[in-house]
Amino acid sequence: MQTQRSQPKLTYPCEWVYVLIGASEVELRSAIEHVVANKRHTVALSHTSAKGKYISFKVLVVVHNDDERTGIYHAFHTHPATKLVLKPVIPITIFLRLGFPKSESLLACQSSDK
Repeated sequence: MQTQRSQPKLTYPCEWVYVLIGASEVELRSAIEHVVANKRHTVALSHTSAKGKYISFKVLVVVHNDDERTGIYHAFHTHPATKLVLKPVIPITIFLRLGFPKSESLLACQSSDK
């Protein structure tokens, strides 16, 4: 028996993290700039594979509504430089351990379902 998880209700604007995986650092950085150039964002190198074949970045973007949040995901997903986009919904405590600074807008993007 499968259980359906309901979507959390988010308070906007808030910061949202996307994890992007690609083969070329230069092309992936270019994709990030192409997709979120006009939005407040932070980019952090996340991981490089052991053999150097893949690289990942954490991209934190200030989003203002569900449509913008999912639109950014789809833009990253369809970009040729992106091999995979993870769209995690993670607790803030874990998010902070990923290396992003604590901020008021991040705290505002908590699920209102407790």
